[in-house]
Amino acid sequence: DAAIAQIKSRQYTQAFEGYSGEILLVGINYNKENKTHCCVIERIIR
Repeated sequence: DAAIAQIKSRQYTQAFEGYSGEILLVGINYNKENKTHCCVIERIIR
């Protein structure tokens, strides 16, 4: 998904560099034409 790819490419998870455990990446997309949303959740365990 594009939102998750953006989180990874911009390296937002580096803010949690010292954290060990579970991190959830959540990407939410909204379609203005259909007025629908799509949510993708990916789990990273460090």
